Amino acid sequence: MTHPGGSPEDRDALVQTHDTTRDTTRDTTRDTTRDRSAQLRLLERALSALRDIVVVTEAAPFEEPGPRIVYVNEAFERRLGYTAREAIGRSPRFLQGPATERAPLDQIREALAAQQPVRAEVLNYTKQGEIIHLELDIVPIFDERGACTHFVSIERNVSERRTAEAALRLSEERFRLLSRVTNDAVWEWDIERDVVWWGEGFDELFGAGTEDVHTLHARWAPRIHADDREAVLASVELALSRSDPAWHAEYRFRHESGEYRWVNSRGYILRAADGRAVRVIGAMSDITASREDAERLALLATALDAVASPIAIMHLDARVRWVNRAFTELSGYSWDEAVGAHIASLLLTPSALGTPYDELWATLLRGETWSGAITSERKDGSEYPAQVTITPVRDTDGVLRHFVALAHDLTAARQREADMLRTQRAESIGTLASGIAHDLNNVLSPIMMSVDFLRATETDADRLETIEQMELSARRGAGLLRQLLLFARGMDGQRVVLDARECVDEIATMVRNAFPRNITLTVETDGGEHTLVADATQVHQVLMNLCVNARDAMPEGGKLTLGIESRTVDEVFVQMFPLASPGRFTVFRVSDTGSGMTAEVQARLFEPFFTTKALNGGTGLGLSTAFAIVRNHAGFIRLESRIGQGTTFSVFFPADAQSIAPKAPSSTSAPTALGHGELVLVVDDEAPIRTIATKALESAGYRVVTAENGADAVAQYAKLGHDIAVVLLDMVMPILDGPSTILALKALDPTVRVIASSGEGSSSYMPQLESAGVTHFAQKPYTAHSLLATIAECLQSEQKPTGNNPAPPPGAPAA
Repeated sequence: MTHPGGSPEDRDALVQTHDTTRDTTRDTTRDTTRDRSAQLRLLERALSALRDIVVVTEAAPFEEPGPRIVYVNEAFERRLGYTAREAIGRSPRFLQGPATERAPLDQIREALAAQQPVRAEVLNYTKQGEIIHLELDIVPIFDERGACTHFVSIERNVSERRTAEAALRLSEERFRLLSRVTNDAVWEWDIERDVVWWGEGFDELFGAGTEDVHTLHARWAPRIHADDREAVLASVELALSRSDPAWHAEYRFRHESGEYRWVNSRGYILRAADGRAVRVIGAMSDITASREDAERLALLATALDAVASPIAIMHLDARVRWVNRAFTELSGYSWDEAVGAHIASLLLTPSALGTPYDELWATLLRGETWSGAITSERKDGSEYPAQVTITPVRDTDGVLRHFVALAHDLTAARQREADMLRTQRAESIGTLASGIAHDLNNVLSPIMMSVDFLRATETDADRLETIEQMELSARRGAGLLRQLLLFARGMDGQRVVLDARECVDEIATMVRNAFPRNITLTVETDGGEHTLVADATQVHQVLMNLCVNARDAMPEGGKLTLGIESRTVDEVFVQMFPLASPGRFTVFRVSDTGSGMTAEVQARLFEPFFTTKALNGGTGLGLSTAFAIVRNHAGFIRLESRIGQGTTFSVFFPADAQSIAPKAPSSTSAPTALGHGELVLVVDDEAPIRTIATKALESAGYRVVTAENGADAVAQYAKLGHDIAVVLLDMVMPILDGPSTILALKALDPTVRVIASSGEGSSSYMPQLESAGVTHFAQKPYTAHSLLATIAECLQSEQKPTGNNPAPPPGAPAA
């Protein structure tokens, strides 16, 4: 039977050409598919092998039920217990539970709504109901038009390793190849007769029969998707009309089931001697899977590139094959500079080479994962600490092919750790200082009162001079203790709204008058209004301490700069600087061009008694006192210093009056007045204080009765309450402390007058004193003069019934 296309010889030639073309096109298609599959395999294995959880979701919707998961890696299944089939299509919110906190979820929601990257820590639940803490790095993925289409989340289990940077690890068996090699649908088109012959692959691929004869427009064109048909047919006509040797197109083609599949059609055009196209022999491949794979490959590549942690994929010889954007940003090397380079030249410092380096690669070549902290070097030569994990990557046959390196910059983490340790150390020292100050104040109180008592009865000039020296030494010790207390707990003071520029101007005047002429002072301000809520004296003390510190750092002279600015501290700043708190602040800046400080000195700078000055050159309390004042004002200090480049202190004072807790009213001093026989109950567990206070009060015309603890005081008042005019009460005593004693005395007599006393300052007890109606306080160590003044003021503040109004018996209700 003669073939419709011509003579037997022509047909044999065409068949031979047809077979050759079919083999060639099939080989070309397989090569292209193989290349794409190899790339997909590499990236899929790399992502599969990450130790961290990877979740990719759609970008919308935000409202319930939330965005759908489109991809999870093996770490997700391993850590959370859900398979990919159970997770894909659901919102990540199904992992939340009763203990999940709202704040980080709101933070994530706000950032994603703004299409911004976000890092947060979220409490989730595994499939078995176990709680797992995850640190999430979520970044948006944008398409070529700039529209946000997906979010990729890298999630690290920080329940077990909070301080270490979680590493991505490779796992060989997570993904299998998603596309399969298909048989081509081979076809032949007789253009002149418009007859198309289809091979058996057409039925296998598209479920259609392979009847011998169909016209192109009856069999092929109607199955092309309506949106693609016009362009595809036009491309055929164009290829035939302009003498092209071949034709190629990708489009959607309808399966017999009605589903559209993506196909890749290639046709080689046979022409007559006059150049007229007479036949087209080609093949059509189902590329639906490969197109999906390509889209997924692009998504995974984009996701890896968007990961905040540096990632590098290497050959077995440690030459870099691929790096993400975070790697280039951290290392300083461009993508072109990194690819092809040896990983050691990009991550390790020269000092890291040698035995540790050899051990690292020996571990990897054994097929094991290596992880450790190293010092890395950027392109510019600067160093940074990094946690690096390098994991082997095997192919489906288990053959080692590549390594994947994941690095985390530890600079910020180590700085946060150092800041936290510094704060904890300062708090511990503050507690110790408070206890020491309390005990020493009790020791100094009898001395201070004895000075006044001795001076009043002494006439010998030499002895008076000795008494003056005693008073001078005692006052100096008391001043040192006040600084300790200020560091430990803060001190009372009147806080008002201050003009920051006026504070700086006053300090500038003092500096110009007192500092050496080789130090140049500059005041910088933007001219705006800058206010703060603080105690003016304490603010001056902070600024003066910092200026003196700057002066001492410039023995040969230099430049001292005082600056003012307003700053709003947000949550991002707080994460970078843990001592800070959110809010609006007025910032004083004190900068010098002096010698600068080492990291070791900076770490201890605010500790009490720490000083770098020569012996007798300073007490070491100046900066610790400044730190305590600022902290007591709900502010903080930020320090920046480099050796040889000077130092800058930024002092943040709250600018909002509501951020400062109301302070207790401070007692005002009253003129010293002699007593008129009033009975004073002195309650203190220190016998010397009771003894000297008794002598001082009796010499001033008072009667005195004493008690050595709170329980004794309550018993004395129950017996003599109708005669006792005022109670001088120590706050720290055994058996029954001061606040508890006040409550017991108030139960006996609501009109009792109490003067509280302590070496720790009134701020420690002010809430309790205010609630009990106690408004007078005697700060230890007190002099006889100041004690008498406080008693006189308390007696004048209100008249307490005496004589005919005995105290009610214990347990009786107040009138």
